[in-house]
Amino acid sequence: MKKMIPKKKPGRPATGRGEQVQVRIKPDLMKRLDAWRDRDTECLSKPEAIRQLMEIGLKAKGGKR
Repeated sequence: MKKMIPKKKPGRPATGRGEQVQVRIKPDLMKRLDAWRDRDTECLSKPEAIRQLMEIGLKAKGGKR
């Protein structure tokens, strides 16, 4: 009897959990984001930098509206 090998699903494999959000960022704000990333010693990716800035902003506001 032959073993059944499952077929691979088409497309990119999942990279993480959570909801994907797409935003447009104007050039002047992107320059500020890049400058903030350059000051950090960890060489963050843009998505990680945006996540960290969101955390900082939410903590500064107390996480409430």
